[in-house]
Amino acid sequence: MFGRGPSQIVSIDWRTGRRELLTQGPGLKVFGNWLPDNHFAYITRTGLAFSDQRAEIAGDFGWPNWNRTGSMMVFHREVDRASDQNRAFKVWHSPDARFELLRLSGQASFSPGGDRLVYAVNNYAGDVRNGRLVVANTDGSNRRTIYEGPVTDDLAGPAWSPRGDMILFGLGGFFQRAPIRTARLMTIHPDGNELMALTNELGNAGMPSWSPDGKQVVYRAVEGRARGLRILDLAAKTTRVLETGSSYDTFPTWSPRGDWIAFTSKRDGDYEVYRIKPDGAYLQRLTRLPGPDAHPSFSPDSEWIAFATGSRGFKDEALGLVIGALPPQFQPYGEIAVMRLDGSDLHVLTDDSIEQGTPVWIPPGAAISR
Repeated sequence: MFGRGPSQIVSIDWRTGRRELLTQGPGLKVFGNWLPDNHFAYITRTGLAFSDQRAEIAGDFGWPNWNRTGSMMVFHREVDRASDQNRAFKVWHSPDARFELLRLSGQASFSPGGDRLVYAVNNYAGDVRNGRLVVANTDGSNRRTIYEGPVTDDLAGPAWSPRGDMILFGLGGFFQRAPIRTARLMTIHPDGNELMALTNELGNAGMPSWSPDGKQVVYRAVEGRARGLRILDLAAKTTRVLETGSSYDTFPTWSPRGDWIAFTSKRDGDYEVYRIKPDGAYLQRLTRLPGPDAHPSFSPDSEWIAFATGSRGFKDEALGLVIGALPPQFQPYGEIAVMRLDGSDLHVLTDDSIEQGTPVWIPPGAAISR
């Protein structure tokens, strides 16, 4: 329910500034509220606790507030958080009529015909990290898991092939800070058959994107502290470095026309979106915003790029950073933005306290459930 790390409940005398430690011991303790007779209640990682030794009430309680007699409490709870069946496939309001928004569960990719999609779901419980791939109809029906990875491995960046016969994804260690674990590029058929590794077990490869002809894959490779871009020729089984002039690039995506690769770079100390030709020519920085900008995605006509931006900063709901419904982060929660291919006409489409990220474009003619 809550983020990690110990904390205590403290009272302060507003007249003198004197502080008093009211709790002790390990574990997270937040949202203290006074009750009658100088008792108080607070939230722990597992539920609602009391200072008068009453039994803890297990459950998910956010932002609690008690009435004066201590007989009743109001609180916040996201009722559909535990189920990707409920969270996914919701149409959201867009401030720009040109761009409709659809909320999906996890990182997603649509089939070329737009009739199906694949998305990754990662489950975290302590040291257990388990991911799975789910294929569904675009309207959200007929969902089924086609692959479930081993414990301790994440799934990242599923990408449906241009011919519709393969799904490409990363499998391994992606979201741990240090030390960097191994990860490989994998392919699997949409029916869940013929799982195959494209890269070896020695490095950390992930965040793949197909070339429009399906003959090449651009991906992010980690070597030591450096993150760079690589292009894999599937027929020749050879890999070349995409020279960008930086040692920290990630999240590459190939344009549907095949003439550009967009990616995220931290070369200037901040995550920004760039584009480059597949041969390494014509590098161009596209964003110059405060906060991180990442996860670029080309529109089907290659005229627009959607991406996640932290430029809106922290919200007044920043306390939500310790709530499981809003996972702990070291950066502002992302919003979805769009811009022209050259970086012009940039505007943000979302503005709320929920993390938005990994945007993907819906193919024309796809049937979306409303």
